[in-house]
Amino acid sequence: MMAGSDRPVTAGTACDRGGGVGVESTQWGRALEESSPLKRDLPQEVGGFTGRATELAALGKLNRITVVSGTAGVGKSALVVRWARTVRDQFPDGLLFVDLRGFDPERQLRPAEALDQLLQALLGPKAVLPTDYAERVDRYRSLTAAKRLLVILDNAAGVEQVTDLLPGGDSSCTVITSRRDLAGLVVRYGAARVEAGLLPLEDAVALFNKLVGARAKSDPAGVIAMVDRCARLPLAVRVAAELATTRPQVPLAGLVAELDRQGLDSLSADGDPRTAVRSVLSWSLKHLPDAARQTFVLAGLAPGHEFCFAAVRAMIAPVDAVAAVTDLVRANLWKEVAANRFGQHDLLRAYAVEQAAALPLERRQQATVRILRHYLDGAADAMDLLHPADRHRRPRSRTSTGPDFIGIAHAKDWLDTEEANLLGCVELAATGGWPVLARDLTRTIARHLEMGGHYDRSREMLQYAQQACLELGDRRGEAFMLGGLGISSYRLGRYDEACDEHEQALRIRQEIGDRAGESATLSNLGLVHERLGSYASAANLFGASLTISRELGDRHGNAHSLNNLGNMRLRTGKPAAAIRNYREALTEFTEIGDGYGRGLTLDNLGLALLRLGRLDVAMNHHREALAIRTELGDRDGEGSSLTGIGLVLEALGRSAEAISWYQQALDVFIEIGDSAGEGWVLTALAVSCRSAGRDREALEHHRRSLGLVLGTDHRVEAEAYNAYGDTLALLGRHLEAADAYRSALDLVATIGDRYEHGRALQGLGAVAAATGNLPEARARWTSARRIFAELEVPEADEVGKALAAVDFNRP
Repeated sequence: MMAGSDRPVTAGTACDRGGGVGVESTQWGRALEESSPLKRDLPQEVGGFTGRATELAALGKLNRITVVSGTAGVGKSALVVRWARTVRDQFPDGLLFVDLRGFDPERQLRPAEALDQLLQALLGPKAVLPTDYAERVDRYRSLTAAKRLLVILDNAAGVEQVTDLLPGGDSSCTVITSRRDLAGLVVRYGAARVEAGLLPLEDAVALFNKLVGARAKSDPAGVIAMVDRCARLPLAVRVAAELATTRPQVPLAGLVAELDRQGLDSLSADGDPRTAVRSVLSWSLKHLPDAARQTFVLAGLAPGHEFCFAAVRAMIAPVDAVAAVTDLVRANLWKEVAANRFGQHDLLRAYAVEQAAALPLERRQQATVRILRHYLDGAADAMDLLHPADRHRRPRSRTSTGPDFIGIAHAKDWLDTEEANLLGCVELAATGGWPVLARDLTRTIARHLEMGGHYDRSREMLQYAQQACLELGDRRGEAFMLGGLGISSYRLGRYDEACDEHEQALRIRQEIGDRAGESATLSNLGLVHERLGSYASAANLFGASLTISRELGDRHGNAHSLNNLGNMRLRTGKPAAAIRNYREALTEFTEIGDGYGRGLTLDNLGLALLRLGRLDVAMNHHREALAIRTELGDRDGEGSSLTGIGLVLEALGRSAEAISWYQQALDVFIEIGDSAGEGWVLTALAVSCRSAGRDREALEHHRRSLGLVLGTDHRVEAEAYNAYGDTLALLGRHLEAADAYRSALDLVATIGDRYEHGRALQGLGAVAAATGNLPEARARWTSARRIFAELEVPEADEVGKALAAVDFNRP
């Protein structure tokens, strides 16, 4: 099932299932390195770090949990990064760093988002995670329980933001920075406290001297006055030092007098040192080149916490972006968090937002539209590379500010990196008066979010876009968003909601005469009925979708409908018809250039041919599918292809090789958090372990599989029960085996899966024969052979031989 209900979708028979971490700042312009699990990276250390010996010693005790608290801009993050660089080698399993943005002027990082970042750092950047939040917490804790990690949770708003991010076990060390004292962590978990106060005067002077150089040492009184005006706050001292460096002709006393004349609320009676930053910033901005000043302010309109150089260039056009960014980085007002990617301290961000809000309305609107169009065009260009067959469906602003992608991998990396900004753009457009851009951006990136398994985020985006369509009176767009919501509900296992959302979309499309959309929605609705075990209803819906696609000459819709219909025909005992459907779909996908559909169909075709015993052709299809899906970054599909190869190897009697491929597939499914896929491959792995004489491992894999698939998909559950029954029967545990086969029989009676029905009858016949009940064995096997013969599968001959042996030995 793919996001975007203007196009029908396909569920593969492969198993019929349904601020970043660890960023090392590099020199601007260096190519961004490929992300990998557990990188031992930290933000770039600030230059001229001074003092903090007491705090560093306290951190050096390596308590299980330490809270570093202090006011904004006091240097908590700089302190922890400095310390972490000295102890990182004591944590052989790696280092995790996440900026929680607890005091971001727009939106802090939610615990679920932070958890996703940590899990992706542990499992890999392409990981698709469990949809249930509690399952993600459990997975994180189990992954970290036996590791020795250094986990840094920077800029936390409160205890509730970090509780679920604490690693499992006692061997890791977690350091949390916050403006609050987080007393709950001390009470609940015995966390140690480190208070980062204002710099002592001596250290503040030393910092200023180190940054400014010889000139500062010649005017000690001026330095003292300057750091006093900066409230001995490191952030303010750094900004002031940079300004002093760039204006060497003005004595320090003159700069102090200038700062005093600002007359801002920084000198208010409450004495809050944070207010010194506003004064220093206002003063600093006045002395920046005009391009840099404009860029700093306009960046306050951007929806995200970080932005790339191309986005900067778009928002400030026609200002010279290279010079502006260089000046801002040099002035310590921006920091380069990755190659060509920039961010700010949240106090600086808050000041930029404040300044941007004071711009004339027309100027704000022009800049915001440029930003939104940049992300729309970038997303469209990236999606064109990943899914070229949908190019004609994709809206564009027709500007030229998007990044220049050098290939599929670059495009996917950009979408992954910019995901938070893209979602922020949809919210900004929907709530700020640009409903067309909210709708168009959502239509563009919905498929990417769905393929990435980000269903909760996708729902939030689709709901904003649905409101935008209602505002526009765009019923076609409203139906698209409802269809997308139906897809996410399906993936989340909320089938009643999925039916309701798809049915709403179907009514709208029928009312407005959107026949292509109607076809897609019928197909999506069919998948929900299929998952609920209503095979006859699902087949009717797929057939109706196919009829409309053919009437319209819609090759895309036709191919997806054929694939879905092929799945149903395979399950209900018509493998030859299913193969015809798959081959026709494969031709369509190939001719229209849909790599995703081609990879999926090749795997489906491989499984159908495997069932008919055509192993060499099946293997070729799975290998070709694997190559396609790996190139597209389709991790779920990659796991399915790996499993398909293993199934063919097992059928060839090469169990040891099959186990190796299954292990690779299992790693993928665990990495992306696909519990249904994990259960499917565990069943296959159990069968191969049984064939290899590894009975204990086989039983353990069966039990794990059943624990994952129970109640999720009747067909997959029936397959797992039948395989478990086979293993138990071979071990002589006939009563338990019979129970497993009967469980499978009950399930297939509901859904009408004839192949698994035949397998359950075959197994019950074998148990009856083994326990001396030959009449029952004969009856069960006779029924099984009839089913297998109608399906034209090799099991018909196998059961026939068993029947012949029974008849031969009949008294």
